[in-house]
Amino acid sequence: MDKQRIDVFISSTSIDLPEHRAAVRDAIITLGMHPSGMEHWPVRGENPVDLCRSMVADAEIYLGIYAHRYGWRPDGFDGRSITELEYDWAGETQRDGTPIPRLCFIMADSHPWPKDRMELDALDDLSRFKARVRENQVGFFSTPDDLKAQVIAALAPYAPQIGGRAALPYLRWLHEQSRSSGLLRVLRPRDAASGEQTVTVDQVYTPLDTRQTVTRDRTGRLLPGHEIAELKRGGETDDKLKQTSLTAMEAASLFPHLVLLGDPRPGVGVVLLSSPSGEVPGVRLPDIAWCEIPAGEFIYQDNERVKLPTYYIARYPITYAQFQAFLDAPDGFEDDRWWEGLTEQYRKQAMAEQYFKYDNHPRDYVSWYQAVAYCRWLTAKYDEHGLWNTVGAQGLAPLHDNRRLLIRLPTEAEWEKAARGTEGLIYPYGNEFDPAKGNTSETGIGQTSAVGLFPDGALPYGVLDMSGNVWEWCLNEYDHPERTQIAGDARRVLRGGSWPYDQYLARAAYRYRLSPYSRYLNLGFRVVLGGAHS
Repeated sequence: MDKQRIDVFISSTSIDLPEHRAAVRDAIITLGMHPSGMEHWPVRGENPVDLCRSMVADAEIYLGIYAHRYGWRPDGFDGRSITELEYDWAGETQRDGTPIPRLCFIMADSHPWPKDRMELDALDDLSRFKARVRENQVGFFSTPDDLKAQVIAALAPYAPQIGGRAALPYLRWLHEQSRSSGLLRVLRPRDAASGEQTVTVDQVYTPLDTRQTVTRDRTGRLLPGHEIAELKRGGETDDKLKQTSLTAMEAASLFPHLVLLGDPRPGVGVVLLSSPSGEVPGVRLPDIAWCEIPAGEFIYQDNERVKLPTYYIARYPITYAQFQAFLDAPDGFEDDRWWEGLTEQYRKQAMAEQYFKYDNHPRDYVSWYQAVAYCRWLTAKYDEHGLWNTVGAQGLAPLHDNRRLLIRLPTEAEWEKAARGTEGLIYPYGNEFDPAKGNTSETGIGQTSAVGLFPDGALPYGVLDMSGNVWEWCLNEYDHPERTQIAGDARRVLRGGSWPYDQYLARAAYRYRLSPYSRYLNLGFRVVLGGAHS
C-alpha cells in the first residue's frame, strides 16, 4: 500500500534540546508532514537501536539538529553516538534509487548556552561529527523560534501543496488513524512502557466516546487486547468475558495526554499566518471554530422571552495554546492598548501559571480583566489580517447591519442561548443530568479535560463544554446585568460550572459571580463575535 504521509525524522540529542525539538515538530506538522523520531521510550521487547534504525529507514527526509552534545554511544558501534549513527543510516536510505535529503542545522557558537547542557568530555568527537555534517548543513540556529523559521523554509519545497491549509494531508492521516485507534492513544514519552498499555507515536487522538465497547474481567478491570487474546487461547469464551461501555472517567483518564503530536482538531490550537509575500510566517493566531447562533427568541432564566440578533460563539473555551499566542506575541499581553479603560490597579494584571499544562485544555487561572485584554488583541488581529469573512459558511453576511464587529466576552444572554437553545433546556444536552456528557465532580476526572472531549454534550448549534470543565467569564455585571461596560471593579458573571463542582451549578441557567480580578484553577472563558456593547 502506498504511503499516505511524508515522514521527517528528527535527529538530535534530546535532553538538552527539548524546546528546539518541539519547535521543529510544530514546523513539520504545519507543513503537512509527519514528525518521527525517538520521542518515546520503546515498549517492552523492542531494541531502541533497531527501532531507531527502522524509523530512519521509513523516513522521506532526515533533519538533524546539533548543539553541544555528542550523545549516547550504544555498544557495538565503535564508539559512535546514536546521533551520528542516525546521520549515517539516513545516508544509506533511498527512495526510488535516490538518497533521501539530509537537512542539518548547527547551533551558532555565539549563542549563549549553559555549561550543564554541554558534553565537555566529548568535544573532539563532536567537532569531528560537525565537520562531517557540514556538507549537508542548511544553517546555524539560536532560539527555538529561529530554528522553526529555518526548518519551515528548508522543508517548504518538499511539502505537499494544498490550497489554503498545508496541514491537510497530515490531518487526514491523523483522522484515519484516529478512527482505527478508537481513543486517546498518545501518551507522554515515558508512559509508553508503563503499566499494561503498549503504545507508539502512531496511535493518535479521537474525541471521547463512552459508547465504545470494552472487555472486562470478573472484577470489572479493563482487559488490554493482548490479555484478551491470551485468555481466549486458554479456553476462555466470549460469554465469560464481560462486555460493557467505558465510563466517562475511564475514557478521559486512560489516555489523557495529547501533547506529543499536538491536537489536530480545528478550533483547538493556533494557526500560522504567512506574510503577504508568502515568505516565512509572521504571526501565530488562535484558530477559533465559530458556531453561528441564529437570530430569534429563546427562553432566558425563568421563562423570560428574550430576542437576540445573529452572533457567533466559539465552539470551545479558549485553550492554553490559544491564550499563549497572546502572551508570546510582541504586540500581545504587554501592549498598553489592550488595557486602556480597565481599572488602573489591574492593568496588565500579572498572569498566573497555568495549572493543568496541556495545550488543548482550557486556559485556567485567568481573570476577567485578562480575558477582556485578550479579546481586544484578537479583534485587532482580525482587523489587521482581514479575517472577518473567514467566519461561517458565507462569511459574516448575517452580521452586516452596520454594527461594529468585535470579538469579546459573551453577555449572559448570549452565553445562555448557546447553552440552552430556544426551549430553555436545563443542560445543553437535555433536561436530565448525565455525568458522561460534561466534566463535573460527578464525572470523577478530578481536573480540567481537553476541550470538546464530550461530543454528546452539545446542542444542535454544536457548542461544547458549556456544562462543566471550567467556569466561563461573561461580559456583564452580576448585580446589574444590563451593564456591560469594561470600567470598574463590580462583580462579573461566570457560567457553566466546572470540574470540581456538581450538577446543580452546571445547569445552563445557573449564575455565579466573582470579582473581575479573581483567578482560580477552574476559571476560563470563551469568546463571541458580534456587535459592540456599551
